[in-house]
Amino acid sequence: MVADSRIVEAAQQMDQRFWDYNSIIRDRLITTEDQWAAVREPIEASRLAFINAARRHLVGIEEPVRSLVARPSLAEQQRRHAVITSAKNVRAGLPAHPD
Repeated sequence: MVADSRIVEAAQQMDQRFWDYNSIIRDRLITTEDQWAAVREPIEASRLAFINAARRHLVGIEEPVRSLVARPSLAEQQRRHAVITSAKNVRAGLPAHPD
């Protein structure tokens, strides 16, 4: 890679995160949303750091990008899932919130 050493370092950090979690993802060792969030967050953080390093050192943009994804938070995803499950239960004639 031909770039400022800070960009190369950020790219290497991003690659390291992918390698850190590759076998966990490949071997399907993630069984919960919380586990997936724990794996996803460092990968996304390193990707964001790389993008900001490139913006800063290639084009001189000092203001960092704060987020790359439009994905709702894990809590919001869980809330949406509960609402959808409740609606499906009602349609199926089941209690909205099974105990």
